[in-house]
Amino acid sequence: MKYSHNPSQISIFDFNNVLQVKLPEDNELVRMRKLIPWDELVELVFKRYSDFGRPSRSVLLLLSLEILKRRFNLSDEDLFDRFKTDISFQFFCGFNSFEHGELPFTPSTMTKFRNRLDKATLDEIENIVVRSLIKHIPKKRRHSIIPDSTCLPANITFPTDTKLLTKVIEKVVEVAKGVGIKVIRGKRKIKNLIRSFNLKRQKTFKEITKMRKKLVRVCKKLLLKVKSKVKGAAKSIVNLAQTIVNQQDKRNKEKTNIIEDRIVSFHEPTVRPIKRGKDNAKCEFGKKIGFSVIGESLLVTAKIDNNNFDDRELVLAAIKKHKRITGRDPTEQIMDRGGDSKDNHDLLEKKGIKDGIQRKGKQAHKPTRSQIRQRRRRSVIEGKIGTAKQFYGLNRNKYKEDNAHAYTIFGLIAMNTTCIIRKVA
Repeated sequence: MKYSHNPSQISIFDFNNVLQVKLPEDNELVRMRKLIPWDELVELVFKRYSDFGRPSRSVLLLLSLEILKRRFNLSDEDLFDRFKTDISFQFFCGFNSFEHGELPFTPSTMTKFRNRLDKATLDEIENIVVRSLIKHIPKKRRHSIIPDSTCLPANITFPTDTKLLTKVIEKVVEVAKGVGIKVIRGKRKIKNLIRSFNLKRQKTFKEITKMRKKLVRVCKKLLLKVKSKVKGAAKSIVNLAQTIVNQQDKRNKEKTNIIEDRIVSFHEPTVRPIKRGKDNAKCEFGKKIGFSVIGESLLVTAKIDNNNFDDRELVLAAIKKHKRITGRDPTEQIMDRGGDSKDNHDLLEKKGIKDGIQRKGKQAHKPTRSQIRQRRRRSVIEGKIGTAKQFYGLNRNKYKEDNAHAYTIFGLIAMNTTCIIRKVA
């Protein structure tokens, strides 16, 4: 059942009346609390709760904690410990008294709360917060957008075929033990084979291919023993293992690296390789995110996908996102060569949006002063993405892939509110 505590209730531990403890008005969390439209957010999240049953944890508290967690880059356990002793944390969460008794949440409560939030709810949470923050941006820049994309890497080790097939063997053996099937023959031989292969630092392509074929044969034999005797949750593990083995077997037979929806991680089967073409990370594994900077201040999500979508799709996605937030089309769109296409230029012209998309190839005429200024302003989004990765955790997704959307949205809320209070100061 939905529930949210009342932040205006008076307590014998009231800061201003009894303890005479008052947080300064220029405190970052005091100012952040005033910027966020809590009532709208609580009302939106209430829709994910039932009207019946035991009262839930306070929705206002859980929303506040999720933002604090991303602002200070804390784990659920560290957030729990910090909340016990930090007055500013409790004030931000809507308490006007210092909690000394049993805390109203546990670290596991945060995970359950995130699981309740679907993609549509998270998108609307972002829209509500940005709608309240955009009022603090100068009007002449309020409807200018700058899209770009990046990858949010999943929290997995760098995947290889042998690692993946080794994990399949481990998981299938666990399932076999659970249903009482003994896997003894050749077990030590396989274990020694994998160990000796992993210890060898420099491996040739021929050695890797040979090892992959051996592991595929072992996996097939194990799955034949187990497949018909498992039920329930174990069935889904075996089905996933079978899909991985089929893909690797196809790769061996057809001698190709191109496999549609190829699984690269047993624990996170939705993770896909995202080719970036950069020297330090030519290929990353996770979600591709299309961002858009509104008014050269607020970083918002335009598109999130497991697959490596074309950057040209960001032009329309960024326009739609801006319209959902402000109720109108942007006046200007600036983007690098990745968004260049005849359809995109025609779209901006049709909608009356100032075209700042840089064209590919050598141009017949020198760029105008306006185009030069637009190119300089395009660097804003590179800085915003860099800040999000360095200080707000978007360099690696520390949640499971199912909650990657929540990880991104709350990180951006923390970043955008911090940005606005510094601009308003």
